[in-house]
Formats: sequence, structure tokens, C-alpha cells
Amino acid sequence: MVRMKLIARVLLTLAIYSHVESASVLETSEKYSCQEGSQVLKSEHASRDTDCEQSWNTESIPIGSFMSDGVECHSPCINVTAGGIIISRCINATLTVICYQGHVTEYRIHFLGIWINPSPLQNIEKRDRHGICACLTLLLLIFVSFAIQHYISQLHRIRNNGPNHL
Repeated sequence: MVRMKLIARVLLTLAIYSHVESASVLETSEKYSCQEGSQVLKSEHASRDTDCEQSWNTESIPIGSFMSDGVECHSPCINVTAGGIIISRCINATLTVICYQGHVTEYRIHFLGIWINPSPLQNIEKRDRHGICACLTLLLLIFVSFAIQHYISQLHRIRNNGPNHL
């Protein structure tokens, strides 16, 4: 009998706790092209959810939040808006949006920064232009130095021999 009561309690407890729903978190990733200077990260879906809590993190460090009671922004954050952030450099950032509209929904968007500018060694056209300019400058300097040397030697010849012996 004691054993039946224990089993009944366990089953009742399981029935009560099985009714509690666990919220699933939708996670997506989005690549963005990094450039020199500030970066703009934006989620069109999150910009419509202005009544939800929105927080931005990089490597688990909070950098910004947009909530109904105010906005917070910490370096490298420059500005935070609903569904968007402007940051001072290229970083991987995560936007977490939590909504309490009847039931709790949460989703995360991971923004992955990708550098697309080629390194100076890979940019052949620019490197060729610099090489051509350097060669032309060097040739011009050589020509000017020979012209100056010729002019100075002419002046010495005039001084030594006089103006009539050219």
C-alpha cells in the first residue's frame, strides 16, 4: 500500500511538471562584410519587435541593449536602435531578442564579420601602380641630378677658362 501511494505521488508529480512547457530558442547566423571604420548590424525581424527586450553581446560580453525603459551602449557600440547596432570595429556579435507577449519567445542572431578587402600583397593592381610611380620618380631624380651636375660643371668651366672659351 505504501508503495502504491509512492507511485501515485510520482505519477502526479510527473503529470504536473509535464504540463510546463519549455521555450525553444531559434538561433540563426548571418555573415556581414567588414570594412574599415564603423559597422552597421541590422535585423529586419527584430526592428519590428520594439516591445521585446533586445541585447547585443560579443564573446559573452554585453555591448548594448534596447528595451522599453531605455537604451544602453558600451564600447565598441556607437549606437543601438530597435533591431540594430552601430559598432566601431569588425566583431562577431549576437543579438538576443526575448518577447513576453502571452508566452515567452526567444531568438538569437549571430552576426559573423568577414573581411573582404584583399591584403596589400594580394592587391596586384595597386602594387603595380605604386611600383610604376616609384620607378618614374627614381628616373626623374636621376635626370635632375645629371642636369644639375652638368650645369655645375659648365659654371666651373666658365670660371676657369672665362666666358670666351666655351
